[in-house]
Amino acid sequence: MTLRRIAACCLLVLCAATAAGSAAAPQPAPTRSARPKTWSPVASDTSRYLPDTTVLATVNDKVIRVHDLLWAYYAAMPNARPDADSAGRVEFLNTMINKEVLARVAREAHRPETFEDRSVMREHTERVLANVLLQRTVLDSVHIEEADIQHAAMQEGYELRLRRLFFRDRAEAQRIRDGLAAGRLTWGVAVAAQGLPPEASHRDGELGWVKRQALDPTVATAVYDVKPGGTSPVLFESVGYTIYQTLERRERGKYSYSALRNLLFNQMRNVQIQQRSEKVMEVLRQRAGLTYDTANIVWAARGFPEVLTGGEGASLALALDPRVPEFDPADQQRVLARSKGGEFTLGQFVTWYANQSPYTRTSATSFQALRHQVDIAVLEPAMADLARERGLERDSLAVSLIGQRLEQMQVEHLNEDSILAHVHIDAKERRAYYEKNRQGFMTYPRVRYAQFRAASRAQGDSLAARLRGGAAAETILREDSLAGRTRGSIAWRSQEEHGQVFQKILFSELKPGQVMVAPQPDSSCVVLQSLEFDPGRQLSLAEAQSMIDESLQNIAAEKLLDELIARHKRTMRVVAHPELVGRIRMKDPTL
Repeated sequence: MTLRRIAACCLLVLCAATAAGSAAAPQPAPTRSARPKTWSPVASDTSRYLPDTTVLATVNDKVIRVHDLLWAYYAAMPNARPDADSAGRVEFLNTMINKEVLARVAREAHRPETFEDRSVMREHTERVLANVLLQRTVLDSVHIEEADIQHAAMQEGYELRLRRLFFRDRAEAQRIRDGLAAGRLTWGVAVAAQGLPPEASHRDGELGWVKRQALDPTVATAVYDVKPGGTSPVLFESVGYTIYQTLERRERGKYSYSALRNLLFNQMRNVQIQQRSEKVMEVLRQRAGLTYDTANIVWAARGFPEVLTGGEGASLALALDPRVPEFDPADQQRVLARSKGGEFTLGQFVTWYANQSPYTRTSATSFQALRHQVDIAVLEPAMADLARERGLERDSLAVSLIGQRLEQMQVEHLNEDSILAHVHIDAKERRAYYEKNRQGFMTYPRVRYAQFRAASRAQGDSLAARLRGGAAAETILREDSLAGRTRGSIAWRSQEEHGQVFQKILFSELKPGQVMVAPQPDSSCVVLQSLEFDPGRQLSLAEAQSMIDESLQNIAAEKLLDELIARHKRTMRVVAHPELVGRIRMKDPTL
């Protein structure tokens, strides 16, 4: 059992647990003999599922039921939980039992809280209260009528030819809309009156034939209710206030309600959540006197990576990008927002962003997305205060989440005091482990490459021809910079970054100097050039020392942890029913 598995025993079922990735070379770790996939302790009768209240185990007065296992299993990160087969379920049940044993031992230790502990708990309590406020005021009140889903599904059976107007001011948008609806204004007059954003490509508002799914879900139903010749009400989208006019309608053919229902339900639920959340946030903004520096937010958003990126081709795999952007010290002083509490700078936001788990971060690559996260960072204390005003610190969910974090912290201290403090590695052990596992201490192969996006295949072929003709990627990037264009970059990519787009092309198809044009679904294309290949190398003992020490600590700590759990289990009443786990319906309870 590695330290990651030790953490699983202690922390896996706590909602605040996080997982940390590493870009270093692979670390050899001790392994147990492989768990036989075919083994199953399950009784032969699996024809029906167990009720959620069925007791699976008890540790003294602590009862673990089916719903406890399901919530804990799906709250854990996918890479830190066992398979959902029978053996994996038994393993996870044992993990929950061991966690309860460790939690009891940790509580009974009565280790005094440190200043750092109190600081961690204050921060965690603020976050919990903010989340519970949103849970009770937003999520709990979301309700989607089946008739509304059916209506949206019916709209999927046709498509509309649309044109759209954009306005920055709602009153002006309403005036133009009323004029169009009453026939007092022509479309040409309305076009001249709108306030187009700089990136607008259809100045006359013509959008052509548009499918319902291509529209922002917040406006799709309202737009698709407009009959040919009609004008929509004034709508609000990320670009501002919009008005749509329907020119024509044509049928798309039959649709499958069963295939569309879940997609439409989730879209409509997200819209309600967004709308209700915005009402809460607006109250908080007014209380805090929060205003934004739009230009700085737009500028900063360009520096953040996409949190999740898709796999290659038709692959549905998603790759997590845990990077935190770095900005020059001068840029870190840029003010993103101002409130009664003072200014909130880009440097403060980056610090807040870095402290979030990579697994829970959301996109910050657009003005709307970054502003939303600034709201959370600045208004979290205000949200906690509002939650206290409403008595939510006594809410059962808040009490449970705060208690779980306290318990997690106690278990961490137990692990430090009773296990890690007794683990010591000497030079002889280190050398022996290195020699035995030398083949595992290699750096990953890397590729340095250039990537350019072209609006069309013709532009991509032209750019590829320049690169093949000897033009340096750095020269093209410099030309683009002088011209005010941003279409390319040069970066290193490691072979361990599985799931990244173009991974196979970069490591299996392109050799240094070679160029490839990769067409994209939106008719654009990406031009790739491999610049340099690093095949990796053997790490020396000194370079691998930290990884070796961690692996040896894993071995020693696993043994001490097993002994501690076994020793204390004998003093508790532990009853488990692993024969029941095969009759659990393994479904995420949040879905």
